[in-house]
Amino acid sequence: MLSACDSAGSSGVAATPTPDLGKIQEQTLAPSALNIGSLTSGADRNLWFIESAQLKESKIARINSTGKVDEFALPTTNAALGGSLISGPDGNLWFNEILVDAVSGQLQQAKIGSITSAGEIKEFDLPAGSYAQSLTAGPDNALWFADANKIGRMTLDGQINEFPLSSPEINPLAIVKGSDGNLWFSSIGKIGRLTPTGQETEFSLSSNQGTPAFLTLGGDGKLWFAETVTNKQPVKLGRVDTTGKITEFAIPYTIVTGIASSSDGALWISEQRLSGSNNNPVVTGLIGHLTSNGTFGEIQLSRQTIPSSITRGPNGKIWFSEIALNGKNVNTYLSGNDFSGMLRKVAYFS
Repeated sequence: MLSACDSAGSSGVAATPTPDLGKIQEQTLAPSALNIGSLTSGADRNLWFIESAQLKESKIARINSTGKVDEFALPTTNAALGGSLISGPDGNLWFNEILVDAVSGQLQQAKIGSITSAGEIKEFDLPAGSYAQSLTAGPDNALWFADANKIGRMTLDGQINEFPLSSPEINPLAIVKGSDGNLWFSSIGKIGRLTPTGQETEFSLSSNQGTPAFLTLGGDGKLWFAETVTNKQPVKLGRVDTTGKITEFAIPYTIVTGIASSSDGALWISEQRLSGSNNNPVVTGLIGHLTSNGTFGEIQLSRQTIPSSITRGPNGKIWFSEIALNGKNVNTYLSGNDFSGMLRKVAYFS
């Protein structure tokens, strides 16, 4: 059991038991030089995911209940997927992408795109200087996105409005629609709320350096988040209700790569834990589970198997992506450039 606190206090860390989360069922995908990124459940009841390697070739893929995989390349040359993939209000999948100059590495154009279940892709250019850090389906049949010092709204035909935030220090990281019909976003040291008409409110975390890079709507109607840290300090998982009350739970140092909620109000976390030296690092893959009353546990994945994303799948089960190093050096994986020879898998708890 972990001790919890509100945003004014500090939480304690307790030993983490090994929970009985069910049996892991894995499906190995075809070999590729691309890693598996964000996962989401589509309206077609298939699991959709991003394939990418830094700013190299990117694809959108799906896997059905029989294990058949379809891949769809982006129509724009040298475009890279930005890491956000969601099911939109129109039943299509929506994603963020960037076009980067191959020589200078400078951002040339940011886009938001959609893909139908038949694989038809549309792309919409964002205004100059804008970038969709994260996407969510809003309460108004539109897409909303987190951008530097603003929140953007885009209709399904590409019409864009932007809402500048109250302070230049607020740079949203993640965004999600809350159970109250408002847009909720995370920023360093804060969780924010924006009404569809643009009224903004912020709620402070216990640390003004806490970085809640992941945000999701829980099965309990609250917003859940994970704060990333540096210097091997305890990580904090937290929740905020629609009044702005924040509760945080500290867990041992880890690198959180994704969070997902289940219908029972629990939070699931995909994790990578580094040890060893810089020249000879060791990566341990874990799946964490936090109940609504603060009981936290972890299960360790097979040796050299690392999860990179997690979601609630089309069958209501918790799915995650993983990559098995298959004898490759850990630093090769950490560089994010080439995943050739590694085994790519999607898995779920049965």
